[in-house]
Amino acid sequence: HENGATFDGRFRLLGYDAPESVLPGDLMTVTLHWTADAPDGRDYTVFVHLLDAAGQLVAQSDGQPRAGTYPTSIWSGGEHIVDEHALILPAGLPPGDYSIRVGLYDAASGARLPAYDPAGNRYGDDAVDVTVVRILALPTE
Repeated sequence: HENGATFDGRFRLLGYDAPESVLPGDLMTVTLHWTADAPDGRDYTVFVHLLDAAGQLVAQSDGQPRAGTYPTSIWSGGEHIVDEHALILPAGLPPGDYSIRVGLYDAASGARLPAYDPAGNRYGDDAVDVTVVRILALPTE
């Protein structure tokens, strides 16, 4: 799925792959497709958060790209980076629609990189809501 959000003019989220639905307790993988527009040689942490309808964080994956093996400090301009993040969903997660939110931050300061949509409008919280995933009800026996 295409996206096009940019982060401080340095990185662009080209798109993502995520499931449409999952069960509570599942391992959910979100794959991000990045390009480095103007990398600055610094390491940034990627976050993938799952939020409920009230905006509360219910699951997350924060870490260096490619499970720490390919930090942003070594990305080259124009390079396409495929970056998978696994979120462990709580077993008791109620059924419903949940938002997947993505961004980048400096781990030392905690400051998020400014995030903009393709038209140049800044996202609130400097985080991009990329899609909605439906948590299904567990089958009854």
